[in-house]
Amino acid sequence: DHAWMLANVAEMARAIAASGIDLVACHGDGIASNVMLGPAGQVLLVDWDEAGTADPYWDLGSLFAEACAFDAPARAALQAYAGRSDEGLFARCRLYGIADDVAWGIRSLIAAATTDRPDIEFFKYAQWRLLRARMNLRDRGFEAMLRTV
Repeated sequence: DHAWMLANVAEMARAIAASGIDLVACHGDGIASNVMLGPAGQVLLVDWDEAGTADPYWDLGSLFAEACAFDAPARAALQAYAGRSDEGLFARCRLYGIADDVAWGIRSLIAAATTDRPDIEFFKYAQWRLLRARMNLRDRGFEAMLRTV
């Protein structure tokens, strides 16, 4: 079903582009191992090799995908970042999180097929990320997010 997932990612890209984005310096890699909690509970981002110019809500979306399984903590994080609660921005973050799952799933499938280090569980990680993407793409709220962003 990769063609179906990629078609949905393309639809998300069109919806986000239509809403307009601002490009700023971003971390670019919200994978769980790059997110740490500081002594006061603040989020610390490490491993900046994917840094670049992007929509800052991509960073939040990838962070939400990895660290916020439920909407309440994700909404609180968005409120702390943006200073307001905004359904369009929340939908944007969640859509970016789905796209991040698809991207990391594909990257990990490629790594699994080409690695010289079979002890690393690239395939297992790919399956987890793609499973979460599928669940979110099939969620009844997905179409509403596309219309809200």
